[in-house]
Formats: sequence, structure tokens, C-alpha cells
Amino acid sequence: MINEILANTFEKHIWARYIKELSFEPSIETLYANALLNLNKHETEKAITYIILTLEADLNFRPAQHLARTMLFGLSEEFLKKKGPAIKEKNRDLNKYLFSLKQSEIKLEKEILVLQNNIAKITAKLNEGFSISSFFKKKENSSQLNACKEQINVLNNELPKIKKEISKISEIAQIEEYTKVIALILEVVMHPRRFSGPMII
Repeated sequence: MINEILANTFEKHIWARYIKELSFEPSIETLYANALLNLNKHETEKAITYIILTLEADLNFRPAQHLARTMLFGLSEEFLKKKGPAIKEKNRDLNKYLFSLKQSEIKLEKEILVLQNNIAKITAKLNEGFSISSFFKKKENSSQLNACKEQINVLNNELPKIKKEISKISEIAQIEEYTKVIALILEVVMHPRRFSGPMII
């Protein structure tokens, strides 16, 4: 039931990470123990997967329900601690914001590469043999070389800032995803009839 609801609610690249098919049928206690084990190892995604497997076996299994509530509380606290709500006010869709940051990172890296190639070409020209006709060109090339170096310094200062922001937003977006998945699981647990439609009389 939970697997189907997750698949109908989230995009495949999300739900496919939480839905696991086992080739054997472990006891519900074993599934729950695996959820606890992965949570203790800070493997949140795997812990959620085993909570789902446990509740798929028995939707009313209280320890798994309690663990899901505890995780939801902890993740919500972590989201607040990392200033998730404030960031969400400026960027409602964290994944779109993350995508734009990664695009900016790629653009900067390409610009740096172009500048590095230009510096190599200009340096080669400056190292060419001396002639009167090349004297003024050398002055021009030196000026271009300095401009490229200044620009590359600016970009090299900007790139770590973007990488840091990407790391921060990635973590917050992941916490938000975990929170949404667990919240949906708990909603199914508390209101199963809401999701079963005509199947329940």
C-alpha cells in the first residue's frame, strides 16, 4: 500500500530509492531492526526504506510508527537549525535553485578554462623571439595577460562560494525530501482509508 502511494505521489527518481523488493521474507522484527541499525549508522534513506518495508508487512506495527514519528521530529528540527524555512522563503523550490547553482558552477568552470587557455596562448606569444614589429604587440599581449589573470582570480574567488552554497542547499533539499516521505508514510498510517478509496467499504 505505502509503496504504491509513494510511487503515485513522488517522481520516479525519488520513490525508486525508497522502494525495495526483497528476494526473501524476513520477519517484521528483522525489518524493524534493520531500520534502527541504519538510523544508528546515519543512513537515513536506508532507515526509511526499512520502515516502509516494516509497515508494508504490518501497517499497525507500533515500534515502526514511533520510529517514523521520532525521525520526522528530528528532521524537522534539523531543517530549522539549517535555516531551511528562511531559504525556502527566497527559493520556494529548492531543487530548481540547486539546479541553477550547478549551472552557474559549470559556467564558471568553463570560463576559467577558457581564460587558462588564453593565458597559455598569450604566454607563448610573449616568449617568441624579439623583433621591432613585435615590440608593440608584446605590450598589448602583456596587457591582455594581466587582464586574463585578474579575471581568473575573480572567478576563482567566486567558485568556492558557489560550491559551498551547492553543498548547503543539497543537504537542506535532502532533509526536506526525507521529511516529505516520512510525513506521507505517517499520513497513510493514521488515515489509511483516505488512500484506499473504493477498495475499503
